[in-house]
Amino acid sequence: MFHAHRAVPFAGAAVLLLTLAGCSLGGGEEPGSAGTDPGSSTGTDSGTDSGAGAASCVEDRTWVLDTDDLAAQLATQMSSGGMTVTESTAEGRQSIEFASDGTASASVDVTYTLSIDSGDGIVITVVQTHSGEPRGQWEWVGDSTTLTFSGWDNAGYSVQNTFLINGVASDSPISIPSDTLGDTDMETTCSGDALSTHVATSPFTQHWIAEG
Repeated sequence: MFHAHRAVPFAGAAVLLLTLAGCSLGGGEEPGSAGTDPGSSTGTDSGTDSGAGAASCVEDRTWVLDTDDLAAQLATQMSSGGMTVTESTAEGRQSIEFASDGTASASVDVTYTLSIDSGDGIVITVVQTHSGEPRGQWEWVGDSTTLTFSGWDNAGYSVQNTFLINGVASDSPISIPSDTLGDTDMETTCSGDALSTHVATSPFTQHWIAEG
């Protein structure tokens, strides 16, 4: 019989899955929060090489997430905690655009699958599907290459979470909040058609490729 206490580490895996996909979308903080100086310049008129360089590289482009790389990072993170990961995959597409007018929009339709061998013949699989088109406001933090989000709208964004025990759906569901999408400050590194983003509170770095 599967006991509820066995689900604890796998609940953590499900939360990591949520963080893995969500930290690249921005949260729902109020405008001017997350340490943003209301009087700071945006990337469009920063007047400095670093700010202008980041703006010209990041803005007004469609960035497509390398979901396979992110799934591999998840497997590494879980393995470092002593778990035996037998599968960590992603199917689907996630993209984001940072428009120079200060609006940001994402399109998400990705399913992450994570399987972990408990070591006693039980394999627990978490299947988590993220879908929707969240959007909001964004700006550069001063003249840095860090951006921050505000007024983020998660309406219509959903996360479907399923646990399977040896291929059979578990009767002990674990609730995952669909509106917790990580912190709002995001460090960026952009060169050519490659963009890397990282939220300080996340163990993951997202890698994106410019489309077109």
